[in-house]
Amino acid sequence: MNIVLYTNIMTPYRKYFYDLFYQECNSNGDDFKVLVMAENENNRSWYFNDFVAPYATLLQGKTISRGETYIHINQNLPQILKSMTPDIVIASGSYLCPGTWKIAKLKDKLGYRAYFWSESHLDEARNYSGLKIKIRELIREKFYKSFDGFLCPGKLAFSFVEKYASRNAELIHLPNLVDESVFTKDVQITDSLCQQLHDDGKMIFFIPARLSEVKGIGPFIELVSKTKNKKKISVIVAGEGALLTELKHLAQELEVDVHFIGSKKQDEVAKLYKCVDIFVLPSLSDPNPLTCVEALWSKKPLLVSNHVGNYPEVIIQGENGYMFSYDSNFDAVAIIDEISSKDPTWMKIAGEKSYEIALNMYDSRKTVQRVRTELCSK
Repeated sequence: MNIVLYTNIMTPYRKYFYDLFYQECNSNGDDFKVLVMAENENNRSWYFNDFVAPYATLLQGKTISRGETYIHINQNLPQILKSMTPDIVIASGSYLCPGTWKIAKLKDKLGYRAYFWSESHLDEARNYSGLKIKIRELIREKFYKSFDGFLCPGKLAFSFVEKYASRNAELIHLPNLVDESVFTKDVQITDSLCQQLHDDGKMIFFIPARLSEVKGIGPFIELVSKTKNKKKISVIVAGEGALLTELKHLAQELEVDVHFIGSKKQDEVAKLYKCVDIFVLPSLSDPNPLTCVEALWSKKPLLVSNHVGNYPEVIIQGENGYMFSYDSNFDAVAIIDEISSKDPTWMKIAGEKSYEIALNMYDSRKTVQRVRTELCSK
């Protein structure tokens, strides 16, 4: 089988999956290629040349950007697809990019099956007008019905696809994967900030996320400020972004202990997981974040919002963490107080439950083997 994947940019977390999938295809006599729309996007620090791989090709094109929305245009995509004679083409990224529409349009002419890698879900917070929502719904229905099948990372993503796709569309479960070896290996903890906070008797909440509106860090600080355990909680935020000054001021104003430590590399984040108490992701919109999977492999309890797309997979409510909703601040505050009051025994048991979830659902090599088999047997 000749499998081609079309994606927006190369990223370190996606390259890990691509490498494994490429190896799996090679060992089974299949071919796998990745076509990349653009060299980079302004809100990311990665460039195509940082991830040279034998299967990856950077396409010619141009990019139109507005805020965190990027529209990549690759006018030579049809000619390239024709020359590659694929059996399967997988489109990923935004349906705002013309290339994703072209892949669906050309499937009958070029004789391949077209899949869309869809991570969106219906619980993402959006402040759209009624007219904009109607237009969006019409676009989604037309777009999703044009594909033969979909790769989805979890329950909420499947529900989204089933709302818009054709009834006979093929559905394949492809959970987002991380290199588990990075987060399971033993490391020496030398982080002085973590040590200081533990010495002060603080419960350390850890948020590895960029400082943007969609990550919900500001609203979460407001929730923490209303808890009974506010003085016992310290929040470490690993990430950069335009909201840094605003978030610092908010934390100071509300007297919440928040430490902004900037962006960290993967190995540094892995070490931080070892010394913090609870992983937190308070997003207002987050399709299927890999940080939740990192936390599972790191044996951490999790606290995430209902806008985090993989919360049904990564959270067993009360056992390895909690999901909270912004719809009720009273309940959300109560949940934060609940998890920040847990004793060391619960924390250890919760961490082991997280690890068990990771083993059962996010084993990289088993997942890659299954996905290739399911794709090639259709």
